[in-house]
Amino acid sequence: MRAASPTQVEILLKSPNPDMDYVLSDLHFAMVPAGFADWAKPVGTGPFKLTAFQPGVRATASRNEAYWRSDRGHVDTVETVVINDMTARVSALQGGSVHIINGVDYKIAPLLKKDPRAYLVVTEGKQHFSLPMDATKEPFNNPDIVLALKHALDRKQMVDLLMAGYGRVGNDHPIAASDPNFNPNIEQRAYDPDKARFHLKKAGKSELTLELHAAPVAFEQAVSTAELFAQSAKPAGITVGVKREPDDGYWAEVWMKKPWVASFWAGRPSASMMFSSVYASGAPWNETHWKNEDFDRKLAESRSFADPAKRREVYFELQQTIHDTCPTIIPAFASWVDAARAEVKGFTPNPNFLLSDHRVAERVWLEA
Repeated sequence: MRAASPTQVEILLKSPNPDMDYVLSDLHFAMVPAGFADWAKPVGTGPFKLTAFQPGVRATASRNEAYWRSDRGHVDTVETVVINDMTARVSALQGGSVHIINGVDYKIAPLLKKDPRAYLVVTEGKQHFSLPMDATKEPFNNPDIVLALKHALDRKQMVDLLMAGYGRVGNDHPIAASDPNFNPNIEQRAYDPDKARFHLKKAGKSELTLELHAAPVAFEQAVSTAELFAQSAKPAGITVGVKREPDDGYWAEVWMKKPWVASFWAGRPSASMMFSSVYASGAPWNETHWKNEDFDRKLAESRSFADPAKRREVYFELQQTIHDTCPTIIPAFASWVDAARAEVKGFTPNPNFLLSDHRVAERVWLEA
């Protein structure tokens, strides 16, 4: 990387990356001065300057008067307060001690929607729940066992009952309908105990007993989803034992360690980034340990296509491959539900992430 001019930066890549613009604009990508190392005194480029920070407690920032955009940073100060308890967050909003909250429980959302003091901001984005299986372990290395399980979960019931309708039924691939590279031609996989039993028989089994590990830290409805799975799988001759794990240590000791677990993904700005992060053989978070040489080759080739239409064709194929052969169940895409006080204006959803892609503070203003 070098400064080509006072207003230009040149980045030389080792290989083609058509998503470089997404990478540079991602909320995880921070720009800091050369040689910067003191994270106790961060220096950023945004519309606010950090003035106080207590990890796990609160952060306070004041408006950056030198910020280059006139349509951002409308308020003088922003205080971010950690309130882990969801009921306490809602009470704080209703009482007026905070203006905006995230993580509104799906069961409480309809009630909060009726409160004249507040409004909901529902983002139908890329967040999705998953139930990955270890492709290297029996019986999940048998494609028919995997297909039996994919047909044994009532996805619609999950969205309607466990998520109160705040989501969409998933189709066992990670690209959301809001993504411009979403493949609409893949047939929706439905709850079908007879088809599940058919694949079970093809695998040489008349019945099957498995254990599904879940914890609320994976996603709030993870344990309830596992219990629903256990119920809906019974007619197919599949017995699912639900192993509720503690939240503490779940990501270190259970996820990617146990053969079948609950997981979730916030999604990625582009389809290619999602594939590269989770589904490529060498992906750092390949939670199924699935390896498919044809998938890897096509993904790598797609990065060399300058034509977006050609890349889109490949992305369609990759979604189909995941749907057909990857040992993961993606039962639902979950909406993010945030809420704000009535006096907060300018709060609009962004499909990439909750809280306007975590940029809500710089976009909103207050009206008396």
